[in-house]
Amino acid sequence: MKRILFLAVFIYTVLAAALLRADELELKIFEIQRGDAHPMYEIVKDLKSAEGRMSVDSNTNSLIVVDYPKNIKRIQEIIERLDVKSKQVKIDVVITEVTDLFLEEAGISSSQVVIPSNEYAVVLNLLKSGKNSHVRTEMTIRTLSNKPAVIQATVDEIFGHIIAMHTDTDRDFIFPIYAKTGDYLEVLPRVNNDGTITVTLRPSSGGFEEDGILHEKTALTQVVVDSGNTMVIGGVSKDKRETRKEGLPFLGSPLSRGDTKEREKVLMFLTATIDE
Repeated sequence: MKRILFLAVFIYTVLAAALLRADELELKIFEIQRGDAHPMYEIVKDLKSAEGRMSVDSNTNSLIVVDYPKNIKRIQEIIERLDVKSKQVKIDVVITEVTDLFLEEAGISSSQVVIPSNEYAVVLNLLKSGKNSHVRTEMTIRTLSNKPAVIQATVDEIFGHIIAMHTDTDRDFIFPIYAKTGDYLEVLPRVNNDGTITVTLRPSSGGFEEDGILHEKTALTQVVVDSGNTMVIGGVSKDKRETRKEGLPFLGSPLSRGDTKEREKVLMFLTATIDE
């Protein structure tokens, strides 16, 4: 009986010691491969226990964790899910000036629409035909998911002058002041788990109006699209006046037919594609 009791106490002692060792604090170093350890620290720091400790080693881009094994395992699972290669997004941009007639022909009824990839080829051909449209610029940029990119199609225009007199020669020198006008676009794409792309856009357009003052208009919008689809972002509208002149047969004498007024709008076509 005493022998059995001794064995029971011995087994209990061994098991208790094993459980105690399993519940001791351990040290684990996680080297972050594809990102910055500091943002990762902010994400997982709340997963440690009250007795646990966590720090960042900037030299090795690593997280140093001292905690119980179950907490370390949970922290490791989160790091492995987050420390993955960011997906790259390709953005094709076409900046155009179009008339209301083009919008009717293309079937674009509002300033912000999404065109499926299988329909955009028709719209693009219509844009490049030059009929009721003018392509100002085309470009392609690539950026990582959650990394901003800036697109600009600008020119330097003379905004004013500075007149300075040279004291030795009593001559005036005129120095022009330049200002950038045109279109800017800040893009922030984010690839979602379902394969869609959330695109945050801040387009702006600047130019000289009839009053000679430099005006800038800007907006902020967010669109969720499938990879390969095209967003249409409306810009600044303006009136375009033309004077039609026709000549008499054989004489070539021009006759004015009066001014025609047509509404033009700046549109940006952005095609966002996950670059596998």
